[in-house]
Amino acid sequence: AYLHDLLLDSEKPVVFVGALRNSSELSWDGPANLRSAVRVAIDPSARDLGILVVMGDQIIAAADATKTHTEAADTFQSRDFGPLGIVDKDRILVTRRPAKREHIKSEKLEERVDIVKMAAGTDGRFIDFAIDDGARGLVIEGLGRGNVPVAALPAIERAIKAGVPTVITSRCPRGRVLDTYAYEGAGRQLKRMGAILGGMVPSHKARIKLMLLLGANLSGEQIR
Repeated sequence: AYLHDLLLDSEKPVVFVGALRNSSELSWDGPANLRSAVRVAIDPSARDLGILVVMGDQIIAAADATKTHTEAADTFQSRDFGPLGIVDKDRILVTRRPAKREHIKSEKLEERVDIVKMAAGTDGRFIDFAIDDGARGLVIEGLGRGNVPVAALPAIERAIKAGVPTVITSRCPRGRVLDTYAYEGAGRQLKRMGAILGGMVPSHKARIKLMLLLGANLSGEQIR
């Protein structure tokens, strides 16, 4: 859904829908979700909302949608800002609209983009491996505001000096990556090295975005 949101430049509503339970279960949610998705897709108020995910009677922007629970019916949520609206009994209620939409013109995806997750005590071994194995881009899922263990710094610096765009995200489910802190391994140091701070984009979406940007043959500075 996020990939299509970045690629498609159209006011036409496009709705992604699914089910968390199958037809052998008493609480099968497929038919109700499909009905709600169709109602949203044909409603005039859904125009120019971007690509949407409609499940559990919630209308969620694809740019915001994240699965938050392994199986709960309301697993798909907008982590920071809430849904764009709801599907109610008699109408579609759109309560907010995205302030802006982002489009990337690209004919292909660069598949050699890896995600490396940080944790207490993590070093740079997996980053080094990704570089040596030909990664064209890296997403580093850091801690908190986007900080990394000190032992991982040399590998991150090596990646940046090798010309590999390196995006810093956070393992926290909500909030922005920002260069708030200046201690070793913190966001300010990473930014000075040349890392790209990923804002509010989670690692799995940052990877999709970086794959598109690299596929468009943009320079490192353009990607930044």
